[in-house]
Amino acid sequence: MKQQAKELAYEQTKKLVKSGEFQFTGQWLNTRNGRRVDLTTNYNELIVKQDTVTARLPYFGIVRMAGSTNEGIRFESTDTSFETEFNDKKQRIIIKFKAHEKSENYQINLTISGKGSASMYVSSSHRDPITYNGSISEIRE
Repeated sequence: MKQQAKELAYEQTKKLVKSGEFQFTGQWLNTRNGRRVDLTTNYNELIVKQDTVTARLPYFGIVRMAGSTNEGIRFESTDTSFETEFNDKKQRIIIKFKAHEKSENYQINLTISGKGSASMYVSSSHRDPITYNGSISEIRE
């Protein structure tokens, strides 16, 4: 019975990702130097709506480019090309894409488990990389 429940959860997660409309919400943030930050009281989200990705994520780390701000990771990008890999055997989904905002470029790798928990690695042309741990769900309006 447990195996059937896991398979059902994975199929639901897979369906959500294939719909092209979902949201990632972080519960924890891990900086490059090992600092772990609880995000449950910080507003954060990455929303995927077909070809548009909108991010409003807190950032705790080093900004390496003059003129950049440490307001967090914020972008709305329509120029994204997604690479999605479904590993049915391991019940894991990996989504990779690039996004940009003004002069800053981002590479995002989102790894999703069968039950919808997720880890998102964000590297930037202007900042140290950072990892968010959370989950995906339907978009909350």
